[in-house]
Amino acid sequence: MSTLKVNSISDAAGANGNAITLATDGTCTAKVTNNLSNRNIVINGNFAVWQRGTSGVNTSANAYLADRFKAMSSSDGEAAVTRDTDTPTAAEAGTKFPYSLKVDVSTADSSLAANQYAIITQRIEGNNLSRLGFGIAGTRYFTLQFWVKAPAGTYYLSFRNSAYNRYYLKAYTVSSGDTWEKKTMTIPVDTSGTWVSDNGQGLDVQWSLGTGATAGIVDAWTAGSSHAGSSQYNLLSSTSNNFYLTGVQLEVGSVATDFEHRSYADELDRCKRYYQIYWSGTGEGIATTANWGTAASYGAIRWEKELRAVPSITVSSGGHFKLRSTSTDKTASTVNFGSTNSYSSRIGVEGFTGATDGNAGWIGTTSSSAKITLDAEL
Repeated sequence: MSTLKVNSISDAAGANGNAITLATDGTCTAKVTNNLSNRNIVINGNFAVWQRGTSGVNTSANAYLADRFKAMSSSDGEAAVTRDTDTPTAAEAGTKFPYSLKVDVSTADSSLAANQYAIITQRIEGNNLSRLGFGIAGTRYFTLQFWVKAPAGTYYLSFRNSAYNRYYLKAYTVSSGDTWEKKTMTIPVDTSGTWVSDNGQGLDVQWSLGTGATAGIVDAWTAGSSHAGSSQYNLLSSTSNNFYLTGVQLEVGSVATDFEHRSYADELDRCKRYYQIYWSGTGEGIATTANWGTAASYGAIRWEKELRAVPSITVSSGGHFKLRSTSTDKTASTVNFGSTNSYSSRIGVEGFTGATDGNAGWIGTTSSSAKITLDAEL
């Protein structure tokens, strides 16, 4: 048997660094670009999941439509956020993304004031950010890649901590207007500042679509907060402008690896840590209950997946729900929740008459519009 003894293996020219580096203890470090799972820290980077719907949100609403991506603006203009099938071709990207997020300007604002802006953002949970080592001494990097289709010009990414007192700006140029282009940027990890490493907000990643604020400092971690540097293109300047985004991946290190395609079930499961539709439409058996007097009935429910934090609960209408007890339907006027935590809650229906105290029942719906949603977004 022969033994090959080397210190490293590189390409023929040696210009791209070592593909494999061997240590004296027999271990090695390899640059592997396409077969490691759980690389992408961004959730729903291929825009597969849209639990809230696929249209009907404007940037001024400061709201989510695509899961985990929030559109925000403060301006005299307006833009609609929708799901779109316009994505890079397989020939362009070497892969296929199911959808893109589209921002379509509907009302122009050609001159943004100093306090005005428009952004798309994903706020990354501290638990998912801790692997990057923010706030710790040493040299480390993370790499962001994405596909964008927009008017030609200069745009900026802003990376900010939860206190919004540390930021890093990185410029990118859309060279060919309204054509899909891939952008990749490697950012040094900040060794200063306060960075959350629990279930709070760790890193805010923002795509600037326009700002009237004073330009921030580019290519350096800086105290303070800024959306963009100088010459940021103003997407809101014309109703002819559209901005498309897909294929977003943020990972540890200085190498942009192949986009990590997770199964739809996996991506949806990750999204449900932040937002869930607990119930939608007609049906029975939302919860088993016990009648408390003649006008109320209470039970317990468990969320489909543990949420990031105690959720805000939204009910379509109390009248969309009913109590079924002793073969009789009683339409509620109120649905309430109590003792709520990140994985369960008490649920009650109230506002009817004639229930038998102590009898069992269950909660059902009276309308196809019945809906209960849970929001634990950052």
